[in-house]
Amino acid sequence: MQQKRHKRDTQHCCAKTKELRQAYQKAREAIHHSGAVLKTCRFYKELHAILCGDPTSTT
Repeated sequence: MQQKRHKRDTQHCCAKTKELRQAYQKAREAIHHSGAVLKTCRFYKELHAILCGDPTSTT
């Protein structure tokens, strides 16, 4: 990645992972609460497969 001028370190990757996980959790909570405003997450299906241990997901 550095050859393509992508500069990401461990802290950057951890922060991005945390942001994605939080967005997924907020969207999941909104889905489960009736009457709540529908909130979506950009990669909801992919994150759901990863975080919920779906054996049919491919990494």
